[in-house]
Amino acid sequence: MGVNNLRGNIVKPGSTSFVVVIWIAAGCGGGGDAVPLADLGTEMGGAVCGKMAECCTMAELEEELLGASNQQECEAFYAGFLGQLFVPVLQDSVAAGRLVYDGEAMRACLDAYGALACADLRTALATGPDGACDGAFTGQVALGGACATDLDCVSGFCDGDAVDFEGNVTMGTCIQAPGVGQACADGDCDEGLYCDYAGGAPTCQATLADGSGCGADGDCASGSCNGASGGQGGTCGPSMTCDGM
Repeated sequence: MGVNNLRGNIVKPGSTSFVVVIWIAAGCGGGGDAVPLADLGTEMGGAVCGKMAECCTMAELEEELLGASNQQECEAFYAGFLGQLFVPVLQDSVAAGRLVYDGEAMRACLDAYGALACADLRTALATGPDGACDGAFTGQVALGGACATDLDCVSGFCDGDAVDFEGNVTMGTCIQAPGVGQACADGDCDEGLYCDYAGGAPTCQATLADGSGCGADGDCASGSCNGASGGQGGTCGPSMTCDGM
């Protein structure tokens, strides 16, 4: 599952970047009842934006959230972008039997992010909080079946899916996620791997250890690539962004 393609004109709602926005980028859940799928955009906005307001400087917030400069703008971004564009895709998958959603598991996911220290936030946004979000979505589609997002697939990987900004969905096919040395699919790879664009055709490789050169957070096992610009020049290591400092 790949990361960080939300800025394009066509976005892949099942990619890790979408999963990061949807179940993973949850900041500070306030506890309470199950999260209704219809309310996920608003709930997610309140959660992630509260945590990011706590941990990020204004400049960091603008960079991470497409120009949102304060908590209110951040919450509006999530409520609109996630709630109005992507939640309907998930609702359709649930209605079609491709996906099972567990609102109580989503609440636990939000609460787990709320308990994070700022120093751990960047890594958790990239890699998840040690399984706390497992079970929020359970895919029902076997290999070779039609899928709208990675979340629909038992394998966790939907190849060729997309949704445009008018909500038009292009269905994909559930496949086994590419392994080490295999060609990336839509820029994505299996868990623990990243898509390496160096040296010609992009292939999946093991994520990089701290101290290694990197171009994006997803390149690093820690989930944090510090100092990168234009997809290069960074170094894997403990996050220096949104760390509360």
